[in-house]
Amino acid sequence: MSFDYRDGNDDYRDDEDDLSGNEGSFKKDEDHENREIEKESRSRRRNEKDLDDGFFKDEDFEFADYSGEDTEEEGYRSKRIRERRKKRKLFYTSLAILLIIAIVAVAIVFGYKWIRNKFFAAEEISEEEGITIPNSMELAQDVNIIIAGSGEDLLEPEVNSIMFISYYSASDETRSLCMPVKTLMDVPGIGAELIGRSVEIGGMDLLSLTLEKGLGMDMEVNYYLLMDISNIVNKLGGIELELDQAYTINNYLDGSTFNLESGMNLLDGPEVLNILKYFSGIEKDVPLEDMKMQKLIIDTII
Repeated sequence: MSFDYRDGNDDYRDDEDDLSGNEGSFKKDEDHENREIEKESRSRRRNEKDLDDGFFKDEDFEFADYSGEDTEEEGYRSKRIRERRKKRKLFYTSLAILLIIAIVAVAIVFGYKWIRNKFFAAEEISEEEGITIPNSMELAQDVNIIIAGSGEDLLEPEVNSIMFISYYSASDETRSLCMPVKTLMDVPGIGAELIGRSVEIGGMDLLSLTLEKGLGMDMEVNYYLLMDISNIVNKLGGIELELDQAYTINNYLDGSTFNLESGMNLLDGPEVLNILKYFSGIEKDVPLEDMKMQKLIIDTII
């Protein structure tokens, strides 16, 4: 039995060639796989880098310490309640202060009066003692005065009493004449007019000229006085008027009436003003002789 070694060697060589070819193929596959792995690794690193770039970093934030600030915000309701409490507290505090001031003022007044009456009592003046007028103050000449009473408006007064007073130095006596405000006289520059309206038209100067001419007594009016009766009496604290009989007086402010009793009557400003007007000659049922009430009131005020 014979063998062809050459052929056998050729087969062996072919097997080696096949083996070396397979090894080259395996090597190529391994290199390809390594390249794929490296490619995937680079792609993963790139994605991680992009992911890192898409998020905030620590340096993008500014950190500060706010522990010292009061971050608690008050509610609107609580704030309103506190404001009302403050206002209420302020009101009661002010009221208490005013009350304390009033009490202190009253205490000072009464304390002063008590100390004055206790330690500085004034000497009593007997009824027999009179007031001595110095000679320098005594009138040495005759004087004529007009006194007119009106309401509060002295610029356009509604005159309700006119009294002409003359003082005679020789006999040291005074004479008075009360005239009805509706007396018709020749008013200079006007003509026939009520003397009460002459004051409203031209003031007390025109009334003085009217009386100087109308009375025909060749007397010059030296002084005149226009009085706001109501305010004067109120500032005096009222006046006391003693009467011999009772009267019912009209209240011209509201249309009612009030009574004057026989004896002492304490009167305020509006009451005195109504009395003067009632006895000024405007009421037909009031006798002219009762106009003496006007003199009694003027004497009490002066």
